[in-house]
Amino acid sequence: MQKDNCKNIKKDSGNAMLITTILLLVMTVIVGACMNIAGMQFDLSLLQRNTSNTYYLAKSGVEKQVDFINKAIQTEMADIIEKDIREKYLDPITISKGASLQDLVLQAATGESYDLYKNIKYDQTEKKLKLVSHQTPSVTGDTLLRDTVQEALYNFMKENIFDDPTKTSRKIFKYKVKSDRQAKEIETDIIVWAEPVYELQADGAPNLSAPKEDRFKIISEATSKDPSGNVIDTQNVEAEIALNLPEKIDNEVREKYEWVGNPPEILDSAITCFSDMVVTNEAALTVTGDIRIKGNKNTASGWPDIDTNGGIIVSNGGHLKTDNIYCMNNVAATNGWGTGFYDRETKIEVSGDIIADTVGIFDDYYSGGANQEPFGADPSDGNKVRNSRISVDKNIFVDNDVKIDPWVATLTSQSSKTQIEAKGSIFGISNNNNGATGGDLDPNSSSGVYNQGIDTLITAKQMFVYGQPFISFAEGAKPIRLWESIGEPFNGVATLEKYNRAPTDADYQFGDDSYLQPDSPTYGMIENKKIGIQNINESYATAYISANSQTIRGDEKFIDQSSAGQLFNLGGYFSGPTPIDLLTAITPMDNAEGRTQKLNIIQDPTKYYIAATDLLDLPSMYKKFYAPPLATDNKWQGLKAYMTAMRSIFYGLFDGSTPSVPQELYFNDVVELASVLNTNTWSYRNPIEMVTNAETILIDKYYVEDDKVSPSDTERPYPTIIINKSNEKLTLTTNGKNTFRGIIISGGDVEIQGQINIEGAVIIKGENEGAVPKDRKYMMLGKDTKGVAGEQPYSPGLLLSDSGTNVTITQNPNILLEMDFADRSYLREVMDALKITQYKEKTTVGEILGPYNYDRAGIQASDLTNPVVYTMGRVLLSKDSVLDIKTNKIDVAITSMKKVN
Repeated sequence: MQKDNCKNIKKDSGNAMLITTILLLVMTVIVGACMNIAGMQFDLSLLQRNTSNTYYLAKSGVEKQVDFINKAIQTEMADIIEKDIREKYLDPITISKGASLQDLVLQAATGESYDLYKNIKYDQTEKKLKLVSHQTPSVTGDTLLRDTVQEALYNFMKENIFDDPTKTSRKIFKYKVKSDRQAKEIETDIIVWAEPVYELQADGAPNLSAPKEDRFKIISEATSKDPSGNVIDTQNVEAEIALNLPEKIDNEVREKYEWVGNPPEILDSAITCFSDMVVTNEAALTVTGDIRIKGNKNTASGWPDIDTNGGIIVSNGGHLKTDNIYCMNNVAATNGWGTGFYDRETKIEVSGDIIADTVGIFDDYYSGGANQEPFGADPSDGNKVRNSRISVDKNIFVDNDVKIDPWVATLTSQSSKTQIEAKGSIFGISNNNNGATGGDLDPNSSSGVYNQGIDTLITAKQMFVYGQPFISFAEGAKPIRLWESIGEPFNGVATLEKYNRAPTDADYQFGDDSYLQPDSPTYGMIENKKIGIQNINESYATAYISANSQTIRGDEKFIDQSSAGQLFNLGGYFSGPTPIDLLTAITPMDNAEGRTQKLNIIQDPTKYYIAATDLLDLPSMYKKFYAPPLATDNKWQGLKAYMTAMRSIFYGLFDGSTPSVPQELYFNDVVELASVLNTNTWSYRNPIEMVTNAETILIDKYYVEDDKVSPSDTERPYPTIIINKSNEKLTLTTNGKNTFRGIIISGGDVEIQGQINIEGAVIIKGENEGAVPKDRKYMMLGKDTKGVAGEQPYSPGLLLSDSGTNVTITQNPNILLEMDFADRSYLREVMDALKITQYKEKTTVGEILGPYNYDRAGIQASDLTNPVVYTMGRVLLSKDSVLDIKTNKIDVAITSMKKVN
């Protein structure tokens, strides 16, 4: 049994070895298979990884290209705004790039019918000017900018980014990427190009002539290679790209302006004042530019003394020097008025023309006045005004008189005479109520030149007077018409036997003129040395001229008086031959421009009131509309037309009566301070000062440091607008900084103290516009009547009243257009207030910048609802206007992406 067991053990041992061997072989096979499978998996994994990387690199090519395009868009937007938008829509409506001012004005003059501003609109809610696609309020979706930007961007990409559909010239962007995470270095080449997306035709084929401007496609091809250059994988990705723009692109036109031809009449003077202007007590005012003063007028019944009217008054050593004076009332020099200052040197010096009702040197004697002792044969006796002068380098035009009062004298110690001197001509245009007959004839409605002073002079190169003066000797007495148009109407004329007063005659017929003949016993009473006329034989008067030590007939220079009327009231040329070239006499000292302007208005005043392009560049061509047409009204032409035109800031529409009379305007008709709604404290960013009560302003506050040209410069005055909306006085003074640059508009009076230079314009209503005091000394000395018992309210609109005051005012209307405001509504409200623009109620820019106030073709003679009407706009947008466009939401983005291989 044991033996058998051993055999069995050996037998089992051999089997085990065999099984083990078999198992080892099987395990070897399995391990080998597993190793082979693992190797295959690794290779598959590596392949998948390379494929995935290539795909993602292809996608990254699209994304990189989108990023590149967006950066290119932001760079390109500056050129798109300048060329595709500004040059297309903004420049054509501005005076730039050779645009014809005349053409623009012709368009502007036609009102709403022109489409100059069709692509710009004023947004009343946002208070912004914007570019839009239309101006029809009922249409929504202003897409002009969106469409323009989209088209411009598409064209930019088509030219610089899109592939050529014909593949003759491909725009391919190449990138190379190397892998650093694998044992084998893999290199991937990426090429990217862009192509348009086209609308499809009916057969499904792309319509190559109809690209979609709001989208395109980008194709990216990535190819991975091993180090040997063998291609491992290629992946193609195609993405559709949308051009994203907001429905409306927010924009603003930050406007700048230029005048149409010349500034509007409200800014065409250094000073425009609807009340009186007084320079007194040795104050001095020098004006570079013109002065337009309405002045206060005495409207009392009867025939009030002329010195009860206001205007421009220089008294008690005051000194006024200016270019031109255009005044509705007096231009007067005077001394005294109860103060005892009779011999202070008082001067008015004018380098151009004076247009006024009366120009005179007034005495201070009147019944009930402070000076009741003016009499005495010697100029030094009594209280006489002396040492006063008015000198004019060109002409004096008056509705009434040029005069020197009786109690005015020249002292023997004076180096020059008390005198009114015109180096050109003197014209008196009125003829007894403009030819009216019957009723009470106003002695102040018939022109004369007369001098009643002691050793005083009125001189001119030539004198032309269309009337015969009237004189009244006692209160309530009817006036007496004098034979002398030029001379000295002496007080004793009323007692002359040969002078037939005929006071009961309704037409004021008067007796013969024999008292003026050399054989008359009264001839020696005539003072004929107080008037000096250089060319007396080329002068004209309705009746007699007593001048140059002789008395002559002044009406022998024309066939008849109506022929003279061609000059004074009718315009045009004279009927019949005449030895006097009066049109030339008006303009001998003018330059060519001034001469042309005067002659155009005198001969054809309708040119002045329409948008006549041949007169655009002439000064003071305001294109103000008067109705009915002046061509049919023979009382407002000739010299009267010129005088009216130069003072037209104070006139509105003609009322259509016979003879027609222009409507008189007041400050509130011309300037609408109610349009200025904003209240503001002055700042550098919004340089406007609003005043609502009596206030004294130091102009030093309007200096800034950051306006220096170099570090060594001192502070400079910053262009500023001061608006006094109250009726209280605005006082300007200084604490050492002497210059104010800007515009001053005041509802109340303005007083200027100290040494101040103003560059810009001053526009004043005055607290007591139109009022005159009972006691005329208040007006002559620039005093107000507040607190004076029994007095009418009165104060001068503009006052300089201190020996330490020396003011210069230089006209510069362009300062208004130079001002920059962070909040543009301030500037617009001021321009609306001055009736330059109409932002307050309009949204159509053609209306806002067009003729003020409504279509002239529809104006009726009886339509006086708005007395100010212009035939053309006052401003155009300038080339300096800035176009701001918000572009932060403009880009391209991927809308879809797909693998295409």
